[in-house]
Amino acid sequence: MIDWFRRKPYLAIVVAGDKSTHKSWAPHKMLDVIVVPAEEGVGKWTLVKRALEKVKKKYRAYWMPDDNILISSDDISQLFGTFEKQRMHLAHPAKMTDEKSFFSVKLDFSVRFTNFVCPSSPVFSKTALDKLSHTFDGCGSGLGWVWPRLLNFDGTGIIDDAGVHGATMPIGYDKGKESRLLLEYGIYSPFYVQFTGVRKKPSGNCRVPLADIMQTDKYKMRRPMRRQNGCCGACASLSTRLMNYTARM
Repeated sequence: MIDWFRRKPYLAIVVAGDKSTHKSWAPHKMLDVIVVPAEEGVGKWTLVKRALEKVKKKYRAYWMPDDNILISSDDISQLFGTFEKQRMHLAHPAKMTDEKSFFSVKLDFSVRFTNFVCPSSPVFSKTALDKLSHTFDGCGSGLGWVWPRLLNFDGTGIIDDAGVHGATMPIGYDKGKESRLLLEYGIYSPFYVQFTGVRKKPSGNCRVPLADIMQTDKYKMRRPMRRQNGCCGACASLSTRLMNYTARM
């Protein structure tokens, strides 16, 4: 039970099953934690939405991890620290895994700004949560594409300063539901895009120019400026918006 008079800055909501690992990282000095029992046939985000309706105070950021992730106390602190330092609205910690993927921790980066945020452990700003909570009845995986689009890709990405183990396909994943959700929001044949990033240097973090990433990053950016059949045109000014955002850092 949360004491609403306490002044912890962040809130975590976990939909926990019988094998939940949330006790490995909760409690945490910076987090209020709400544990919601999993219900058969009810999706994670539906239960999260119900829990949010009972929250009586505003937090600086909100974290909704799956119940099977493992993360250290230091990584949790770093996750929120970087999230606020970079003035992000929607992000998730990178994955600590031997398998190299778009979501794996990249040691030379602090943050990568992307067009997809994994629903397995996302962090929301209060502004983003207000704009996105109406989608929480949707399919978990498809939301990872929908959320950044609804935020106009403003401050959305992956935080490499913090890593998690065990993040997998979202609870209740359904490929058919995902496809229908993407079509509803006009998203056709999506692919992962890294727009720009903040690279770690001995003297501190610095923003990496977009051209630098296109030349050196292992996951080279595919420019989203080209319109394709069925494109809604929202990508036409995408790169400009992202560069304007990162210029404010």
